[in-house]
Amino acid sequence: MYTIGQLAKRFGLSRSTLLASDTDAPAAVLERHLQELNSDISRLRQQQQVIFPVYYPAGCC
Repeated sequence: MYTIGQLAKRFGLSRSTLLASDTDAPAAVLERHLQELNSDISRLRQQQQVIFPVYYPAGCC
């Protein structure tokens, strides 16, 4: 079990954000943060697919 402070620190959110008026708010905030992280990961993978062939051309390795 995590404390609010631990969750805030782990996900880079303010403690007050997690303590928003509605009890569902922390879950919604964390879900939105997770979606943003997934988008970032997807964007980085796309960049990797473009950059990788430049450094490792076909038949090189």
